[in-house]
Amino acid sequence: EPKVSFSKLTYEFSDTATPAFDVYVPSESLSAISADIYKYPGDSSFLNHLNEKISTPSWATYSVSSDVLPTNNLTKVVSLNLNIQKQKYSNFFSLPQTLPFGQYLVEVSAGGQKSQALFQVTNVSAYFTQSGTKTLVWVNSLANAPLSGATVTYNNSNQTTDQNGISYFETD
Repeated sequence: EPKVSFSKLTYEFSDTATPAFDVYVPSESLSAISADIYKYPGDSSFLNHLNEKISTPSWATYSVSSDVLPTNNLTKVVSLNLNIQKQKYSNFFSLPQTLPFGQYLVEVSAGGQKSQALFQVTNVSAYFTQSGTKTLVWVNSLANAPLSGATVTYNNSNQTTDQNGISYFETD
């Protein structure tokens, strides 16, 4: 049975963008999938699931039999049957609507197999880079304006962004 898998574990979209997900589809005959969208009740449950997913090394993902996160504490937003859009080197599907701000899980099913990805709908983006001594986090609104005064947490340390939306941490 073919298994549809996401190209990434996490995605981010603005509240004005229709979410679209790039997927790997091993069978040319597979042209549609069913998708369930779930909303997280808050940041902590989303972060718990994210940490659970990233604790498995990427090279071991296919050997883990329980790689599907539980959805019983999430709110189902919508169930959809969606066409897979095929291009020369990629495949994707799009949701038919935008979603409000929040954290979500998308679960697709094809051929009896399930695959999941986590995503956020937000108006904030962050860029992270690290050297041997410093870690820089740049926080920006999607309106291309730096976010001054935002609290950033890294390695159990909190910093506030400056007027350019930047905060620095010591690299461990």
